[in-house]
Amino acid sequence: MCQGDKHNLLDCLEGNVTNSHGTSLDVDCKVLDGPAVVQFLVPGTCGTFEDYAKEVFLPYVVKKLDTVSRIDIVWDVYKSDSLKNATREKTGCGTRRRVSSSTKIPGNWPSLLRNNENKQKWS
Repeated sequence: MCQGDKHNLLDCLEGNVTNSHGTSLDVDCKVLDGPAVVQFLVPGTCGTFEDYAKEVFLPYVVKKLDTVSRIDIVWDVYKSDSLKNATREKTGCGTRRRVSSSTKIPGNWPSLLRNNENKQKWS
C-alpha cells in the first residue's frame, strides 16, 4: 500500500475538471475535509470550543457558501483494524479532553487533535 498526502492529488484532479469549452466547471456543492479544516483553522485567542465554533469554524464554512448552495463536511472515522488507525497510533495519542461548548481550548491544539477519543465526541 502506498502512502501519500491528499494534496498531491490536486494537480492531477484539477487538470481533469473542465467543461467542453475548456473553462472551469461551475459547482453547486463543496465537500470539506472536517479534520483538515480543524487542523488549519487554529483557535487563536478563542477561550472555549463555543468561541472557536462561532468565531473561527462557522465563519469559514459560511464564507464557502458565497460560491455554492451546499456544503458537505466529511469527518474521518478511525476503525481499530484500519491502516489509517495504525498510522495514527505511530504519531502518538495526544491528550484526552472532554469536549463541550464551555470547555476551555487547550494550549496545545495539535495534541488535542491527535487523540481519537476527542474526535469521537465531536461528531
